[in-house]
Amino acid sequence: MFAFRTTVLASLLVLAGLVQTGAGRVAIRTTDFAPGPDSAFSISGKAELAVYQAFRKKHPDIYPEANPLALQFEGAAGEAPLLMSIAGGTAPNVIHVNTRQSGSYIGRNFLLPLDDFINSDMTAAEARKQGVFDEDIMYRDELEKRVRPQVWDAVHRRDKEGKDRVYLLPFDYFVRILAYNKTLFQEAGLDPENDYPKTWDEMMRVARLIQNPQKEKYGLLVSDTGGASWTALPLFLSMGTRVVQRDQSTGEWRATFNDQGAIEAADYYLQLVEGPWQDPTTGETRYGVGRSRDVWYLWDKGRVGMAFLYMNDLLFNMDSHIAGLNPEELGLVPVPRR
Repeated sequence: MFAFRTTVLASLLVLAGLVQTGAGRVAIRTTDFAPGPDSAFSISGKAELAVYQAFRKKHPDIYPEANPLALQFEGAAGEAPLLMSIAGGTAPNVIHVNTRQSGSYIGRNFLLPLDDFINSDMTAAEARKQGVFDEDIMYRDELEKRVRPQVWDAVHRRDKEGKDRVYLLPFDYFVRILAYNKTLFQEAGLDPENDYPKTWDEMMRVARLIQNPQKEKYGLLVSDTGGASWTALPLFLSMGTRVVQRDQSTGEWRATFNDQGAIEAADYYLQLVEGPWQDPTTGETRYGVGRSRDVWYLWDKGRVGMAFLYMNDLLFNMDSHIAGLNPEELGLVPVPRR
């Protein structure tokens, strides 16, 4: 699912403790996995409910229980309630952690290592052959199937004694893709099935054909504020640039977004946001080929031609900005390359 063209982002479950309820039953308080009251009213909710029911069928003695956080904040502050619950000792046993937060959570000792539940030295078949198989242990073959190579560095860390420890296990993968509005492509004289951009030059050309602020049409969803790093990230990754890399000898992370690929990606993104160009129809000088303010509303209205969004391995339209559009009018393709 385009993973070979884009970065893979993983949402992660973290084991932080269990509650024994008697008669072999184990209850797990969780923020995400247990279905909520509105699960049956959305596509993603129905998919997650199906996963939950399959888990309960496979593990009838384990009861994931919803542990909703009392406080809810919008935007970047949305992560604060979980941190507050951890500090106050009221956090769930199993929590959802995005990979970009994992280093901070591990560094602050918020998470327990999962090493007691993982044996990466042998496969399940080898354990059975040696007579040491334990159904509650994840063996190497299952671990390698569960954790894709792109996120391995995120799930484990080297402790102060120099030992590698696993702290997180993926339950969900997302990749960045280019989503585009087929109707706007048609209105710009493009064939929406074949004329989607495959290179940066093509993306610039297509965005300029669509861009017409007077008619409330915009070529690309961009950002010129704090969200620019998220919006532009697929361009950096398409150049082979790694934002951070792990030093294999020390286990420490360091910033590495100063290579030639990053320079080219940054220059190109600035052209998308504010680069001058002349409209061939009117002769007017325009700046940039996108819209950055109040743009999600316009995307959902079908007034923006292209956007870098997410595709999920559980459900391709898990992203609300994909699910809210008519699938007949939406194209999903790999991120264009240089």
